Amino acid sequence: MAAASFHRQHRLRIFRGAALAPFQPDWEPVADPYAEGGASRPAPRLPRIPRRYSPYVMSVAVSVAMSGVISLIVAVKTFGISFDTPVIWLAAWPVSCMIAIPMRFVVAPLVDRFVNAVVEPPLQPY
Repeated sequence: MAAASFHRQHRLRIFRGAALAPFQPDWEPVADPYAEGGASRPAPRLPRIPRRYSPYVMSVAVSVAMSGVISLIVAVKTFGISFDTPVIWLAAWPVSCMIAIPMRFVVAPLVDRFVNAVVEPPLQPY
């Protein structure tokens, strides 16, 4: 009973007995559109991070971007613009990221508390 309803629901063709013709599909096979002509297959999608982690991802992304900009400015100011500037900058960037990311999660809550203590609270509606 369960198998019959499953087949009826999914419309599977079941051939019983040798007297029936072999299975003939109702559709015709289609050639792979990416096989010829040099077209490339679309890149597979990466798994996405759940939305509940959005504040943390945003914090890390901003910390990485800001540490990159600041380390570039410091490298150019210290050593000037030369052929070695990109090498010096890319060597300094990971060090600044290792400092900036943990500081974001340690210092930012403390600064937030300080600002909330110093600034007047918003007016409450009546």
